[in-house]
Amino acid sequence: NIIDLHSSDTEYRSTSDPLVHTVGRQARWFFLDIIDGFTRRKVSEVEGEDGEVIKLFDHKTSLSIIELKKDLVRLLSASRPLLEAGAAIYDLLMWKNPFASLLLIIVYMYSIWIGFIWPLIFALLLLQLTLNYFRDVQNVDIGLNFLPRKEIHMPKLEMSSGQLLIDLAKIAQQAVKFAADVLEKFESLFTWKQREVSFHFCLLCLYWLMWSLCFSIGTCFGACAMTFGVRLFITTYLFDKFPRLRYRLDTYGYFYRNLPLKNGRIPTRSHSTDSRSFPSSTSIVAKRSHQSGIVRHPSQSPIDFPPRSPSSLSEIESVESIEEEEAEDVLDYRRCTMTEKGSVKAISGTLHLSP
Repeated sequence: NIIDLHSSDTEYRSTSDPLVHTVGRQARWFFLDIIDGFTRRKVSEVEGEDGEVIKLFDHKTSLSIIELKKDLVRLLSASRPLLEAGAAIYDLLMWKNPFASLLLIIVYMYSIWIGFIWPLIFALLLLQLTLNYFRDVQNVDIGLNFLPRKEIHMPKLEMSSGQLLIDLAKIAQQAVKFAADVLEKFESLFTWKQREVSFHFCLLCLYWLMWSLCFSIGTCFGACAMTFGVRLFITTYLFDKFPRLRYRLDTYGYFYRNLPLKNGRIPTRSHSTDSRSFPSSTSIVAKRSHQSGIVRHPSQSPIDFPPRSPSSLSEIESVESIEEEEAEDVLDYRRCTMTEKGSVKAISGTLHLSP
């Protein structure tokens, strides 16, 4: 039901002060909207502040390649300022401009020390909003920005329907794989699948528990902010220049590398192209093969397989992947591609080398 407030509206109009009339009308309609929001009606459209009709999200929307292309173009256009700001901030963290990086870390640390970091952030945010108002509304640009900018080249996506879906499927596959790995490693951390790693996590929790009991919450947050500043401005640069140092001291990398997945396997991830930084998976596999009495050929040339019997690729595709099983005697993994002679169709996968 719509509440009739015309009588009270005439009372507000009778007041001589227009400010009181405006504030009273806005407050009245605000409470009216709140009361109307408690209704159980299902609406598919709402009215915006400027009277524009906004359609709510429809879960029954079908897949459209044309709309997908438009959304990707909008996403790249909207993310460009953020990517430019991120690239400029990364250059500051890498000390490409030492004076600017030093000035930034001094301001950040001093603001944390005197407890002025939040007022500084909100003051800069209000300053940027004010500058954007003069630039976009009043057409007055004074050339100041809260965040630095660096010109970057945006990636160009292949907008053909098939290739576009393949690229998005690859991105989704990587994102889903990473999310699954993180969740399984969290489960392994809290279920003591790797006792040494879980014990180290308990020591960290005990350390922060002592901090929270001995100091106030403001002191704890200040210590966390100071540690984050050191990690952001100093160790980021050191880890980029010295990968072996990252391997030894990076806390998050330590937990991610040493926690097993649900199948009990710890995936090896390469952190540097320099083989001298830390033991690689190839040296570990070679050592394991030497201990088991298996001699491997030192060359890294592709393996020549004998001609296989004539069989269609569809039969090969129907075979279940060995990656879903727990392969215990696998010595190494190699990327491989099987192609049908005289055809452009190919199957890419992983070759498991066993004794």
